[in-house]
Amino acid sequence: SAWTDADGAPCVQFVRRYGAPLNVEATRLFRLEPTSAVLIVRQRLERTAPSEIPVVLWNVSQIAQAEQIALPTEKNSAFRGGLKALMGRLPPRKQLARCGDAAVYRVSPGAETKLGSDSPRGWIAAARGTEIVFEAVANTVAGTYPDGGCVVEVYSNQGLGYSEIETLSPELALEPGTVLENVLRIQLASTEAPLAACPLADAVRALAAP
Repeated sequence: SAWTDADGAPCVQFVRRYGAPLNVEATRLFRLEPTSAVLIVRQRLERTAPSEIPVVLWNVSQIAQAEQIALPTEKNSAFRGGLKALMGRLPPRKQLARCGDAAVYRVSPGAETKLGSDSPRGWIAAARGTEIVFEAVANTVAGTYPDGGCVVEVYSNQGLGYSEIETLSPELALEPGTVLENVLRIQLASTEAPLAACPLADAVRALAAP
């Protein structure tokens, strides 16, 4: 379904029902802010009948020809240095810049990698030239996150020409009639010139600020 809110914001809602063995109704409500380049996505899973299969709200956005990916890192992370290598080892220093409480992965020719962060700040961003795609997830339910505790992840395959920025929720075994919800904010931004890794991290922190 689609409509326009009173403030002029266009909205679209998708609903899909999955039967046995999953028994879930999935809803995604997209709202494009009328005066800014911000898309709000309200995501919801409701268990409609008994099922032993756990569920997670896992959003994947593919970015063509991304050059840099910024992720938050925490000093008290369960991962060494705040990042977990989900494919092989962490990238070498020439590909991974440490910028205070953030890290920036530089996409290099022929490189393929997947990294995760357990930062509760829950943001991630991809940059290409002067363009930035920023995403932040707000989870209100406690629980164990997938992939050993990852709140955000990046998968990048330079050979195929794209990178994925991913946000996750806790993985839960829902009882019938209960729901799992979160809110995703996607924002487009631009800079006057392409940014080096740590200035990019500063720009992304500014986008993440309330």
